[in-house]
Amino acid sequence: MRIIWVVVGALIGLIVGAAVGFGVALAAMSAGPQRSDGTYGMREMLVCLPAGILFGLAAGLWWGLTTTLAAG
Repeated sequence: MRIIWVVVGALIGLIVGAAVGFGVALAAMSAGPQRSDGTYGMREMLVCLPAGILFGLAAGLWWGLTTTLAAG
């Protein structure tokens, strides 16, 4: 049963992390100066989106491993 909670936690963490990373990237794009070189938002997306996914995956795995629901 624990493996199910780990997988569920990892999937939820990936999805939520991607959404949060995307939102942070959008906020960072709107806060900074607009560049007109065709790369508007690419640096933010290349940093914030994978970072959000990794943090979300780590949080989901941690939740899946430490949840009391997995004891049953």
